Amino acid sequence: MSTSIEIWNMACMKIGADRITAFGVDSEAQMEAELGATIYKMEKRALLRMYQWNCATRRQALAELADAPPNQFSHAFALPDDFIRLIELRAGDFELTNKNGDGVRKYVIEGKTVLTNETNIICRYTADIDESLFDAHLEEVLVAKLCFESIYAIGQSASAHSTFGQVYEGKLNEARTTDALENPHVVLKTNQLNVVRR
Repeated sequence: MSTSIEIWNMACMKIGADRITAFGVDSEAQMEAELGATIYKMEKRALLRMYQWNCATRRQALAELADAPPNQFSHAFALPDDFIRLIELRAGDFELTNKNGDGVRKYVIEGKTVLTNETNIICRYTADIDESLFDAHLEEVLVAKLCFESIYAIGQSASAHSTFGQVYEGKLNEARTTDALENPHVVLKTNQLNVVRR
């Protein structure tokens, strides 16, 4: 797939801006290079955080930190360096959830740390992946998002901004639908329902 510069250049081409060779400094397209340096990483990470993208989903056993947290939880675990968004935490065969109705939180996330009373934690999460790992739909959505977010900066009109906003929403909905169809729906077994009801 494409690099960050190639994705940014696709957005520049669509909005009528000049292509760049590097973020930050580019003698031929300085405004576009500076704008890309300002917004690209932020918009990429925001897009990855918006949804559980299959191509960006990872699983990892979390490393327990040596010092126990000074509060109601007895264990602290470090989140992965590339962590963007939590999808699921598991302790053994059981999902940790804060939606069990008993008012007791099973975990909290503070900064880059998970606090819990459980051990042997497996984290399923959205990672800050390299653009070469994007699927085609996610790449299209990022291009459309960059167009929408940068159109005013290059002097385009409000109507152009509105048009690119509609394109972005359409691409986002299409990508989410396709992504969701690739994973089967989860059907709870009887013993899982009993665990939730406790």
